[in-house]
Amino acid sequence: MGGGEEEEERGLRVQEPWQHQGGKDSQVRGQGAGGQPAGGPVEGKGGEGEGGKGEKGYQGFRILYTNTRSVINKMLQIKAEIQESKPNLVCFCETFCNSDIEDDFLTIDGYSLVVRKDGSDTEKGKCRGLLIYARAGMVMAQYDNAEIRAATEVCAVRVSGWEKGNSLTVALAYRPPRPAGSNEDNGNTEAMCRMIKSLPGPAILVADMNCPSINWREQH
Repeated sequence: MGGGEEEEERGLRVQEPWQHQGGKDSQVRGQGAGGQPAGGPVEGKGGEGEGGKGEKGYQGFRILYTNTRSVINKMLQIKAEIQESKPNLVCFCETFCNSDIEDDFLTIDGYSLVVRKDGSDTEKGKCRGLLIYARAGMVMAQYDNAEIRAATEVCAVRVSGWEKGNSLTVALAYRPPRPAGSNEDNGNTEAMCRMIKSLPGPAILVADMNCPSINWREQH
């Protein structure tokens, strides 16, 4: 696990978006702070159309994720990356957004800002902040529960029409780099575990957990 939280802003680092193909080896791709993988294995089936909604759900469903270490000075680069890769869903953590940043500044052509969650436990939202965008035509809504509200920091959406009329839950999380069980962690790691268990399935967790020792394939 990492040490103290760093305050400096870094360049945007984005890997190829995760694309839903089905099968147990499909993964959420992206990059968090320190080059950690963005997520773990998922399963599911798609439908018809490239990234579009068919009778069985979305085929080629793509999620673009990165730890931005501040979107404030990177919006031009972010917009260019999104327009090139055209993901269905865009998830950013450590946005550094605060009440001084207007929603208009965060606008991306062809996408709706579905969830904005600014940090509240650091000065001017530094090292905090979550954003979820959806490509035009996607049908989704923010999802919330007590476990999501209890953890630092998490937000989620439910994507309609995933498969057989079911909705897909996509949760975006950032866990500050504090040793689990420490006074600084203050039970947040346990709160994250409860949050994950509370998500209605099928579900995808897109996260920077600052836990480099996790083995996603062996689930330990």
